Amino acid sequence: MTSKQTTQWGEAVNPSNLLSLARCPLAFLFLIQSPFYRCLAIGFAMVTDALDGFFARKWKTESGLGALLDPLMDKFFAIFALSTLFHENALSTSELFCLLGREFALGLFFVCLLFTNSLQKYPIRAVWSGKLFTVLQLLIILALSATWSIPHWVYLSLLPLSFGVLIELLWTRRRRLVSCNAE
Repeated sequence: MTSKQTTQWGEAVNPSNLLSLARCPLAFLFLIQSPFYRCLAIGFAMVTDALDGFFARKWKTESGLGALLDPLMDKFFAIFALSTLFHENALSTSELFCLLGREFALGLFFVCLLFTNSLQKYPIRAVWSGKLFTVLQLLIILALSATWSIPHWVYLSLLPLSFGVLIELLWTRRRRLVSCNAE
């Protein structure tokens, strides 16, 4: 390995990225049909999600890889947990679609970036509505894991937030284009 490769590897393997990656094995705790283990997994997933970015900023280890890993691990954990709950009939199809609303919004935004030929130029960054959606999604997964009944309106309330994610993404893309053209 060259010194440049060693440096890149060292930058990739840092505590904040390892915290993000920890959500992958935590998702597999959903294979155990135990409210305790599932709630424990969600609790740790929420803590790692909060701490990975905090430590990256604090220790100045922010990277493109970290910016990609964090949302990928969020999505992997959530989709794995939701798929398990759906398979166990804890979620209806419409409830599952509501809980995946942000992913649909991100998919539409991805298509928009593809068609405008700006996918490679767009920096991966979190949007506040997406963070809020993640928190609500995890709280709902936590409640379902604790075998609580959730009214259907709670799921439906995620739909406007999903639309908000798409609007915020399009708005930030527009702002970046305007600021790039001004320079």
